[in-house]
Amino acid sequence: MNIHDWITIFAVVIVVVGWFVNSALNRRHEIAKKRMEYRLDALHSFLPAFFAITANRVSGTELGEMLTQTNTKFQLYCHKDEIDTMIRLVDARHGQDNKAYSDAVGDLARLVREGIRDELGLDKYDYTKR
Repeated sequence: MNIHDWITIFAVVIVVVGWFVNSALNRRHEIAKKRMEYRLDALHSFLPAFFAITANRVSGTELGEMLTQTNTKFQLYCHKDEIDTMIRLVDARHGQDNKAYSDAVGDLARLVREGIRDELGLDKYDYTKR
């Protein structure tokens, strides 16, 4: 084997390794995009329920259905602190503890706002300073 054969073998090895690395990176990127898509959908699912809670414009049954759908998405796609806060909200609602319910709604609204901004790569915003 002469030098031209070694150059050809080396070039083929580089192409094959590059193809595998590119495939792995593309797969990781697609998974990350899908994860972000599902997570954003879960976080956005809380917004109609939040607006309904703050405006008092839906019946208890409708709000219960909205929170059930939101809770399902949170259980599947959200982080532990968001899930725990959603469970706190649902428990407070069922226990009719208005103070705990109000606190959980505020905490969850903050977590959802921060989660959406984080997923989109936006800077954190301090809403207390205006």
